[in-house]
Amino acid sequence: MLPLLSLSVLLAAPPLSPQSFHLMKVKEVYPGSDAAPNAQYVVLQMFSAGQNLVNGKQVLVYDARGMLAGTFTFSGNVANSLDQATLLIATPEALTFFGPLTADLAMTATLSPLGGKVCFHDPGGLGDIDCVAWGGYTGSPTGVGTPFNAPVGLVRGAAMRRRLDICGVNTNLDGCDDTGDSANDFRPAVPAPLNNAGVNGTIPASVCGNGAVQSLEQCDDGNLTPGDGCNATCLREASAFTPQAITVDANSGPSANGNGVLEPGEQVGAAPSWRNAATANLALQGALSSFTGPGGSAVTYTIVDGAADYGTVAAGATAGCLGPPCYTVAVSNPPARPVGHWDAPLAEVMSSYSAKSWSLHVGNSFTDVPNTNGTYRFVETLLHRGVTGGCSASAYCPDATVTRAQMAVFLLLSKEGPSYLPAPCTTAPFPDVPTSSPFCRWIQELSARGITGGCGGGNYCPDGPNTRGQMAVFLLLTKEGSGYLPPACASDPFGDVPASSPFCRWIQELVTRGITAGCGGGNYCPDVANTRGQMAVFLTATFGLLLYGP
Repeated sequence: MLPLLSLSVLLAAPPLSPQSFHLMKVKEVYPGSDAAPNAQYVVLQMFSAGQNLVNGKQVLVYDARGMLAGTFTFSGNVANSLDQATLLIATPEALTFFGPLTADLAMTATLSPLGGKVCFHDPGGLGDIDCVAWGGYTGSPTGVGTPFNAPVGLVRGAAMRRRLDICGVNTNLDGCDDTGDSANDFRPAVPAPLNNAGVNGTIPASVCGNGAVQSLEQCDDGNLTPGDGCNATCLREASAFTPQAITVDANSGPSANGNGVLEPGEQVGAAPSWRNAATANLALQGALSSFTGPGGSAVTYTIVDGAADYGTVAAGATAGCLGPPCYTVAVSNPPARPVGHWDAPLAEVMSSYSAKSWSLHVGNSFTDVPNTNGTYRFVETLLHRGVTGGCSASAYCPDATVTRAQMAVFLLLSKEGPSYLPAPCTTAPFPDVPTSSPFCRWIQELSARGITGGCGGGNYCPDGPNTRGQMAVFLLLTKEGSGYLPPACASDPFGDVPASSPFCRWIQELVTRGITAGCGGGNYCPDVANTRGQMAVFLTATFGLLLYGP
């Protein structure tokens, strides 16, 4: 897309002649194949006659971060100036692979399939004439919009080709076929290099199923059976691997405290796991395509180590990468937190072309819950999972008592997810819970599910405290349903919880499930009001809420 020019540039620059170079677009980008990874090319196309005066003009290649990776400059004009004429910028390997073929401009293999940008550029004043981006490109979006095929990028053996059907004649390139959005303007296509002389490249022959990766094939396992990671046309099956989980900051180091939470200013390890859903044992590698987040230029997101080897994964098995810390990423520590709930998407692309955008939560969210607090990771998990936003914009109030009304909301959101909203109240479920109460719908839903019958006397006591003994019952009934009843106590689970207590079986079940170990000193403190900090631990453990996960 042609950038806007300042008035001074317009006045200083000579008027553009119809016989020029500027009515040109990037038509096709090809990253090479598995058989010939350096056989790369770019095709430019005119959308008006007379655009052959390209002497001194450039094709610029950028990496995923928007850093210049290659500059290729035309040393002369091209002969064919007809409308729709093309120019081929290609590596020597591409000329051999698709040849015999002659390039209009030679390039080296600088296209990164995982993410990048290509521009047709005028260093003499106009700047970028047209640009396209793909995959995990995180540089300036000007002129490229959303990258093509994000986060996977360019697939080996396939080209990205500009659409001709956005406007005008569907078989011709028109200026309005460029909307400035690469994801909209391009589609995957079979490579078709075409030079200015009108000579097409030829795709080499291949025989799928012969056990040798040839031509545009991505794999060849010696058979034509789908479902084993390599399909009947020798393309990788993205469905062969499915993402399972990810651990973050599991190990301490020079710039990581190992507490399982990515925090501002930390450089931490990130270790995903993937399941082989195919019928054959398959080798798996991964690469980080992009790491982004809020904050603009005030926050820096860095991929320190973006390559991982998962080894050969047995059919049906789940595997993590070989050797910690797998990937390494870092987030800077800005003067001000960019958002309260701070997540940084981390895009991973696998050798199978499976992909996953992992959401990396950035901690230190609340000023009153430092990372030294025993409930810190659990509180961060509740925030990340949309169960609570805290008691103010920057505080969580971990020592505040949880009321019975608040507990209704916490329980149902933990069970059903952050988008859940019960039906509104049409009548008061309890005399002390009017329909105008913001908690009414939540309390009504707990009652409808048979989780609570109130606090006695027909009331619910919404502002009353929720004790640790009561919490055990609420947690298990919400999770398992109103018909659930844990085994009876045969002995006292804690010094202050006798087997005769009506809460004993419920508290004992929490212990059995590893949800609680008591309040200290061999006790459980069943009559003590539950705090917001303690509640975070109970909810996270009971409902299996993950800070980092699928």
